[in-house]
Amino acid sequence: MTAPNRGPGESEVARRGERPIAAAFNVLKDGALWGRYWGCEEEVPFLHFEVCYYQPIEDCIRRGVGLFSPGAGGEHKYHRAFEPEPQHSAHLVRDERLAALAAFKKAQRGYAG
Repeated sequence: MTAPNRGPGESEVARRGERPIAAAFNVLKDGALWGRYWGCEEEVPFLHFEVCYYQPIEDCIRRGVGLFSPGAGGEHKYHRAFEPEPQHSAHLVRDERLAALAAFKKAQRGYAG
């Protein structure tokens, strides 16, 4: 894991050598860290949990951030003590190369688990 980028939009990046192989994008707002997006170039067992849960949780504790929400969806969250909650998010996708992301988010509407 590399040192996270800090600011309103934050990232956790896992590397194999110098090459990034996975990352999570989180948003820090109003004393809470909100997990939003995850992607990987290489499947590594349990890397998703390290990047999307364990590192952000440790970082919240270290910085005194009072709330971490890993985002909507995913039955694997139950096993990590996260209960599904409605998530509100708005996206304006201007780059047509990201059209698949917009379609995925639209398909997720109403999905809580």
